[in-house]
Amino acid sequence: MHAARRNAAIQLFAAAISLAQFFPADALAQTASPDLIRAGESLFRGTTRFTHGGPACAACHHVSGLPFPGGGTMGPDLTHEYSKVGAVGLQGSLQTLFFPTMTPLFANRPLTTDEQNQLFAFLENADSKPIAGTPTGVFAWVAVIGCVLLLIVTWLLGRKRIQSVRKAMLHRAVQKRGAVS
Repeated sequence: MHAARRNAAIQLFAAAISLAQFFPADALAQTASPDLIRAGESLFRGTTRFTHGGPACAACHHVSGLPFPGGGTMGPDLTHEYSKVGAVGLQGSLQTLFFPTMTPLFANRPLTTDEQNQLFAFLENADSKPIAGTPTGVFAWVAVIGCVLLLIVTWLLGRKRIQSVRKAMLHRAVQKRGAVS
C-alpha cells in the first residue's frame, strides 16, 4: 500500500473514531426527508453550486439512479458507499475530504455542514439502488442510428443528382456515337 493511501486510511479511521463520540451511528442513520435528498442530489450533480465553489461530485463520481449520463467515471462509484463505510465513515469522509485526489480540490473549499448533511442524505438514499451499467451501449446505439439516418438522407437527396449526371453522360455518349457513325 502506498504511503499516501495508508496515511489517508489512518486519517479516515481517526476521523471516524473522533466523530463517533459526537455523532452516534443511530442518530446519523435516521431517514432523511425527500427535500434533503433532492438537495443532496442537486449538489452532487452540480445543478446547485457548493457555497465555497468546489467542483460537483458528478464530475468524477457516479451514483445509480441519476439521469443520463449519471456522473463521471474517474472516481469510484459511490452508489453503495454508505454500506461500505457506514454512517460514521461517510460523515467523516464528507467532513474531511482527505482523499489524495480530492484534497487539492477542496483544501480551500470545504463543504458546509448543510452541504454535508444533504450529500449524506443523498448517498444514504442511493445505497438502496442497484448499480447501473455504463452508458456505453446508449452511445453505440445513438452512433449507429445516426449513421443510418445520415445514409438515408444522403441517398434521398443525392439520387436525383446521380440520375441527372448519368442522363447527361448518356446523352453526350449518344451524340458522340452518332457523330462518329
